[in-house]
Amino acid sequence: MARRKTKKNTIFKKFIQDVESAEQRDIEQTPLLALIVATFLDRLGFVPFINSVVTWDQKQWRVSPGNLTKALIITPFLCIGARIPLYSIHENYQSVDMSLLFEDHVEPEWLTRDAFACLLDRIYDAGCENIFTQIALKVYDTFKIPYNAVFHGDTSTIVLYGAYANSDPDNDEEAVPAYGHSKDGRQNLKQVLYGMVTDTFGISLLVTVRPDFVIF
Repeated sequence: MARRKTKKNTIFKKFIQDVESAEQRDIEQTPLLALIVATFLDRLGFVPFINSVVTWDQKQWRVSPGNLTKALIITPFLCIGARIPLYSIHENYQSVDMSLLFEDHVEPEWLTRDAFACLLDRIYDAGCENIFTQIALKVYDTFKIPYNAVFHGDTSTIVLYGAYANSDPDNDEEAVPAYGHSKDGRQNLKQVLYGMVTDTFGISLLVTVRPDFVIF
């Protein structure tokens, strides 16, 4: 009887060790897709480029704007299919090797929602559309993609929730949410117009968000 109990204890201990070993492997695992994305961004010189076009003070930023933007881009590839809010982005970096994804020293707990909120404000001030197009052109140069002067453009609508009381309808640069002809069939919700211009390879060259003032 005692021998049987000892055998059960041994099996149970082995099971616990296997679970702990599996958990340790998960903790040290960095998704391959995330590594690929990080590598492409590094080849583009993405981090120094963002740092050069966004106004910031190195003494006031624990993580540079370039690395914060890089973290935003990599996040969807850490947990495919999940919708991750700004305040929990740092949680998704707890289980990866940060040194594989970032050339500079970055800790997961430094990726705070306040840092991302400040970053998004600075990118908006610097001009989102211009930044996007510059990065797209860097893709052509870095990866030696043949340039073709044939473009495709299309628009869609993005429905939004909320009152947006602080929107300025007289500001042409601001995408003011308004009622209009919704392609999602949600006529009861406000929306903005989303437009994109691509080349024949499907590479996005221009992305813009504009107001839709078609009132119904």
